[in-house]
Amino acid sequence: MLPLSSRQPQCRDYIDAVVERDVGDINLVRKPDGLRIVIDQMAARSAQEISISELAKLSRLQPVTVEQYLDILIRLSMPIKLGAWTSGVSKREIKNPKYHFADSGIACALRRFTKDTFSIENNWQALGGLLESFVLNELLRAVPMQWSCHGYVPVSQLIYAAFRSNAKGLFPPSDE
Repeated sequence: MLPLSSRQPQCRDYIDAVVERDVGDINLVRKPDGLRIVIDQMAARSAQEISISELAKLSRLQPVTVEQYLDILIRLSMPIKLGAWTSGVSKREIKNPKYHFADSGIACALRRFTKDTFSIENNWQALGGLLESFVLNELLRAVPMQWSCHGYVPVSQLIYAAFRSNAKGLFPPSDE
């Protein structure tokens, strides 16, 4: 394992390579520094509802440009997008899509986390989104998407439904 002092610059170099090389294969980016800011903000806001207008203000880009950059990043599998939704049961509404950064290690490096960040004395709530994204990504990688449960609901839909609703469990309690 690389020491922390080497990992963070390596992750930054990876992001630079994606911006300079991979993004150009998909679409022309006129403001690569703006794209880097969007990536940094996505890492800081993993597992949160993201407002395009807020992200545009933070990155000093037009909202249309931010939407284009997010589409490019999704095609490159950097974030996973969970769309806005309304729960039929609790009427809880999510107005903006929720994005999960696909690689929690890169998200930690971009946020300049150290091993002390994860100590018990720190604010555990600040790490909640990162943990949520990690679990979602691990579930998506571990479960074959062709598999389905009773009633033929694909597992990917169950996973998304659980994260959208902050469910305690996927299934109702049994009558036992």
